[in-house]
Amino acid sequence: MRVKSNYRPRVPVRADGAGLVGHAGSRLLAEVAERSGLEAALSRALAPMAKRVRRHDPARVLVDLAITLAAGGECISDLAVIRQQPDLFGQVASTSTAWRVLGSIDERMLVRLTAAVARARATVWDWGLRPEQATLDFDATLVEVESDGKEQAAPNYKHGFGYHPLLVYLDQTGEALGGTLRPGNAGSNTAQDHQGLLDEALAQLPLPTQQEDKERGLQLLVRSDSAGASHGFVNAIVSRGLEFSVGFDITEPVREAILKLPEGSWVAAITKEMEELEEAEVAEVNGLLDVSKRPKGARVLVRREQPHPGATYNLFDPNRLCPQALLTNSQDPDIPYPEARHRLHALVEDQIKCAKDAAWRTSPATASGPTRCGASWSSWPRTCSAGPNRSASSCLPAGPAQAGALPAPAGRRPAGAHRQAKQPEARRPLALGQGAGARFHQTALSSNQPLS
Repeated sequence: MRVKSNYRPRVPVRADGAGLVGHAGSRLLAEVAERSGLEAALSRALAPMAKRVRRHDPARVLVDLAITLAAGGECISDLAVIRQQPDLFGQVASTSTAWRVLGSIDERMLVRLTAAVARARATVWDWGLRPEQATLDFDATLVEVESDGKEQAAPNYKHGFGYHPLLVYLDQTGEALGGTLRPGNAGSNTAQDHQGLLDEALAQLPLPTQQEDKERGLQLLVRSDSAGASHGFVNAIVSRGLEFSVGFDITEPVREAILKLPEGSWVAAITKEMEELEEAEVAEVNGLLDVSKRPKGARVLVRREQPHPGATYNLFDPNRLCPQALLTNSQDPDIPYPEARHRLHALVEDQIKCAKDAAWRTSPATASGPTRCGASWSSWPRTCSAGPNRSASSCLPAGPAQAGALPAPAGRRPAGAHRQAKQPEARRPLALGQGAGARFHQTALSSNQPLS
């Protein structure tokens, strides 16, 4: 591919208070994309797209779009904000050029882009960000849209309208490994969608699993709520030699099994800090519940606790205690540990919420333009995850923060800590950005302003 200009200016960092610029933090994302080799890998992947000399490298266009999304942009035309700061971001493509790049990405090109991201992730992990263990968190979410002209948007089970994407995150690093954009009326427990996304996530991991390589392989856990408890998905996990931990519905047989449990079977639950909880207990009900149709070694663990204030109370809950259950093939004899480990699945909701604030309010266009070639529809979860991925990769500490039986991801609120009331801040004349999800202010950097 021949490109006329592929230059991004170097920006010195000084503490003299002169030459301040807005959105300077967004430039760090561009630096990570460049130094990790992501931009170069994307450029090679998109090489077949070039039929003539280009002014803008298509890989650079994709990186700039990801920066725009991560900084709060909501549409392709928001590229204008970073385009107006050439001394910080260099030459940024026009909106029409960005549309043409997206419109040229078909399914074959999308596979090449996904492989390029996996190679860049391998580079970043070699810097010391490789986790000792990997937990794949599957979860679906609802994305509301305002227009019925959005391609494949449909009503959802909450009487809204939009999409029902299925996503998978790596818990230890907060990276989005993949996603499937589905219509709003897609099922929550569709085994085929979960299986396809599992293969996509495994392909993004730079290292093999322990079944593939017992010495170098990752200890890998697949975690999901009860939507992932379908026979097809659980069997697919086991066939790949992986450990699973999925939610399990509280049906009538489960309630009866809980009632038959002797009181001596219950043990105190634990927190993520490995401390006992007085108000919650866990037990195993395998001997009282038929799990013969589940994979060999599957266990059903149950938890009971007093209803929290405001929680929905079920008249038929055993002993007026709220029960919860999970299905796992973990053979750990210490029952509280796999139960506490499964409860950390709730953290993926914070990742999804953060991603929604950053970019996921942006939905695919209509059947014309990029969506016609599959770029918007197929790559939307990956594109919207690009900004959060780079932020996590550049900020996540390595070493002790990722070690331990129940690792605490960066930014998690300590146990017992209460959220303080947010105090209004004085408006700053120069900021690094308008906040995730906020519409950009169209402020340009004067070409004759010194940059430092």
